[in-house]
Amino acid sequence: MILQGRTATAVLAGLAVSLVVNAVGVGFLATRWHEDGPPGFARTVLFAGRHYPDEIRDALKAELSTKPEALRRAFRALREARRATFEAMRADPLDMARLEAALAEERARTADLQAVGHGYLAEAVAAAPASVRAEIKPLKGGRDRPAKRDKDGDDGND
Repeated sequence: MILQGRTATAVLAGLAVSLVVNAVGVGFLATRWHEDGPPGFARTVLFAGRHYPDEIRDALKAELSTKPEALRRAFRALREARRATFEAMRADPLDMARLEAALAEERARTADLQAVGHGYLAEAVAAAPASVRAEIKPLKGGRDRPAKRDKDGDDGND
């Protein structure tokens, strides 16, 4: 079914309004932290840690606010690696060796970024008492539970 006339205009207008509302909503969520909060790139890390108790999140927020240099460098390196990947993808003719090297570099920079974030998280968790660590919530949907094993003891991962 193809929409025409006023119906099509109304649908397009509704989609445009929806897009604007969503953009404003995302902008609001992205700027929820006050001036004393972490730099913008650290907000993503804190959002990912939302299932940790307040004490651990507060320690992580303080850590990210006071010494963000390593995380900032890791984000920049990943951004540069992604740019190189996209440049390799757009090249004409496509050089598969260049693309594979760029993708490998991007994977390495992603691992570096994750290692920096895990370091900050480990420091925040280590500073928390056992009673607070016991409050760490599992991921929704049981994604952090052990894999179910079949009767042969195989979890399906090779």
